[in-house]
Amino acid sequence: MKGTKTFIGAALLLAVFQVHGQKPPYDYLFRPGMADTLASRGTLASADTLNVRNIVTPSDTLSAADTLIMRNALPSSDSLMAQHTPATTDTLASTDTLVSPNGATDSLAQAFYFKIKDGSVQVDFFLHTGEKKMRQQHKRALTPLIISHDTLHMTELAPVYTYGRTRYLKDERENMLPADADTILYGKKAREVEIHFIAQVPYETWMDTASLEIRQEVSGCASCAISSSDSTRMPQLLYRPDIWLPEEVECPVEYVPRDGYCDAFLNFELDRAVLKTGLGSNEKELAKIDSVLLYVKGNPAYTILSMEIRGFASPEAPYAYNIRLAERRAMALKQYILRNHHVEDSLLEVFPGEENWEDLISMIRQTDLPYKTEILDIIAQETDPDLRERKIKKIDEGRPYHLMYRVFYPSLRKNAFHISYISKERSLEEAKELVSTAPSELNVYEFYRVAKHFYSQDSLTYSQIIQRAADTYPTHSIANTNAAREALREGDLEKAREYLLRTRYEDFTLGHRAYMAWKEGRTADALFLWRQAAEKGDTSALHNLAEIEKRGY
Repeated sequence: MKGTKTFIGAALLLAVFQVHGQKPPYDYLFRPGMADTLASRGTLASADTLNVRNIVTPSDTLSAADTLIMRNALPSSDSLMAQHTPATTDTLASTDTLVSPNGATDSLAQAFYFKIKDGSVQVDFFLHTGEKKMRQQHKRALTPLIISHDTLHMTELAPVYTYGRTRYLKDERENMLPADADTILYGKKAREVEIHFIAQVPYETWMDTASLEIRQEVSGCASCAISSSDSTRMPQLLYRPDIWLPEEVECPVEYVPRDGYCDAFLNFELDRAVLKTGLGSNEKELAKIDSVLLYVKGNPAYTILSMEIRGFASPEAPYAYNIRLAERRAMALKQYILRNHHVEDSLLEVFPGEENWEDLISMIRQTDLPYKTEILDIIAQETDPDLRERKIKKIDEGRPYHLMYRVFYPSLRKNAFHISYISKERSLEEAKELVSTAPSELNVYEFYRVAKHFYSQDSLTYSQIIQRAADTYPTHSIANTNAAREALREGDLEKAREYLLRTRYEDFTLGHRAYMAWKEGRTADALFLWRQAAEKGDTSALHNLAEIEKRGY
């Protein structure tokens, strides 16, 4: 392990000197025996903590009188530190700062490079020792710290020490040089030195909001009792990706047909197909159909596209007879509609009659009918309707069949009425009024027209209208995707999930699903979905993938 870290440090050091156009001072960088270990070690495990430093002197070369010692030391990981003592004297000079790896000294936010990789945080920056001249009896420790936003968690990295010549020689003679040192400098070359600081520590979630802090502690000689400390806090350590929400999905100009449904349980005389309004509950049943037709015809914004009637019979007679009788009774209802509502004959279609086995199955399942399972098995397995009925009649001497005949069969004889119509485009003012008074009167496109025209500068009302469109049309994928977008923008992940569950796996939903996964901490899912979205041309997904790469995933 030690050899591997030494090898990495040497390689990085060589690169740094090449950048600065200098020859690496090998005599000062390698301890005796170090070269023998460069190629003889294994690879670094992700859980290991690594600190390797390269030293660059931007001015004169190191003289023989100056000494540089490099150490690769494993610092204590994730240690809690005591409160720092405020600076008093001998603080960092104005030039004591961090500089970016390219040598620039602009903003500190650009001064370091941290990434998450293989479960670890990789730390990479240049530490500048500054112009301050060390007094002969002084020792200065520069300790990088990873500290959480709330200061409850902290990881201390290996310190960099600079010595005055007298203090260094004394500590060396007494074997008191710090064992935890990453780098030790003394003499005049401890000034204006850039130290390429590289470390790797296990990633923990609190590091998401952590900062890098450089703690400086200056102490005098053993007898003079001079001591002071201060610290310099850098911006947030880990890169916080600038994640974009996908753009709102454009709603097409569409006027989706609306539908009205009504089941009329009409009474007819035995074996007859003459519709008598006064027979049984016919007047009440016909009023349901009248209501649907009058609603559509009475609204000048609506245009009828089509109407249809399907006649259903109960299965107590031969199948061929039942479907003819059901169709004849459906035709009787058609004549009633044409006579009373004056609609075009071509708009109203009557479909062939059917035996109503579907409703019968539903009724049986919802009751405790004797021999329920046996009857349902016969219906499922026997395809011939007449043979199916005869088999059911044989169960328990026909008792279950007669019970169904009395209780279920009257409700199987019905006429199903369906009307399809479309709404004409309303003016913006009319549509604006209907958003709050009768949203079901609007189509999805009209919701968007109102939102964009009247509320583009009012984000709260805009969001409410977009979400109301989705609530009015819960199966409309674009409406629900955009409603999810508004919920994500507001930080309401639960509501966003509800809207997305109403959509299918359309391409335009991928970016929203990825954004929600990222916010929920499901990084792998987010990356998978963003890659899919990027392949479909989603520019926000391309941007987000680039941002995540900066963080190190």
